[in-house]
Amino acid sequence: MSKTILRIFFFALISMQAVRSQNKIIDSLKQVVKENTSDSLKIKAYCDLCWHYRNIDIDSAFIFGNWALKLSKESNNLIGEAQAYNDIGILHYSLAKFDESIKYYKKSLLIRENLKDTLGIASLYNKLGISYQRVFKMDSAIFYATKALKIYEDKNNVKYAATIKNNIANIYQNLKQYRKALNAHLEIAETYQEINDFQGL
Repeated sequence: MSKTILRIFFFALISMQAVRSQNKIIDSLKQVVKENTSDSLKIKAYCDLCWHYRNIDIDSAFIFGNWALKLSKESNNLIGEAQAYNDIGILHYSLAKFDESIKYYKKSLLIRENLKDTLGIASLYNKLGISYQRVFKMDSAIFYATKALKIYEDKNNVKYAATIKNNIANIYQNLKQYRKALNAHLEIAETYQEINDFQGL
């Protein structure tokens, strides 16, 4: 058997195992929502189902996201509501509906600001920055990316800070500010080397 065939077989085996593992998770989450569990657990399960279905069946992902949102509103669960808005925003982003993703991210952001969920806020700032980049509103993209960066730096989260700096460097590249982009990427490369993040590097 040639090396190429062995590689194909190996990757096919890994893919099959990943699908089985994902199906197992989905089945267990569906079981949670069928049981007589608390609303907060059901909301979490619906949000997780939304996440797991996003690359399998986008229509089902939207259904689970909207169920999470509905139940969150009915039970006055602000954490669940913020997460549902966030997850639905991600679905719109994956469909290249960037204006819609921005709308949902901002709804989630408003709640997370009221909850003082600092890391949740930083995550949404980052997503807003990327969405604004996709619709070529670079001032807004840099504004939100910079706000995300400040939070991650204040929290001394080096890895996430480097990721945000990378996004900012990409914005500079889109603006044809190549020297700024290059300097930022070189700085980020040093950081990735220091923290042994070879995938990032």
